[in-house]
Amino acid sequence: MKIQELLKSAGLKNTPVRVEVVQLLKDSSNLLSAQDIYLKLKTKDTKYNLSTIYRTIEKLVESEIIIAVNLKIENQTLYEFNCHKHHHFLICESCHTVETVYDCAVHEYQEQVAAQHDFVVSSHKVEFYGICKNCNEEK
Repeated sequence: MKIQELLKSAGLKNTPVRVEVVQLLKDSSNLLSAQDIYLKLKTKDTKYNLSTIYRTIEKLVESEIIIAVNLKIENQTLYEFNCHKHHHFLICESCHTVETVYDCAVHEYQEQVAAQHDFVVSSHKVEFYGICKNCNEEK
């Protein structure tokens, strides 16, 4: 689906800043902070200020077009395009690299726990903290 269609289906106006923020996150292989988004768009000669970026991000998160990610190791919220695929993160405690992992073996355990406790699980979040391959090789 095109970004303009995605915005329209979410009931949002098709503004240049919204299109550019969504496109940037869609094309990014990394999670980005609001500051990262602002700086990347600034290099493209856009004239958006940081408060415009924050307001845009807020609307896009509310509309579930992008996702806010809060990791223990980061002191800021990071954002990613909502690709509607369940995933988890590998977070390097040394260089703070974040890798997305789309495999999930937690589903079976989730069902067991839910059944044992008569609990309806709506979602789960798993973050793996450790040292990445690059940082391990440097030691």
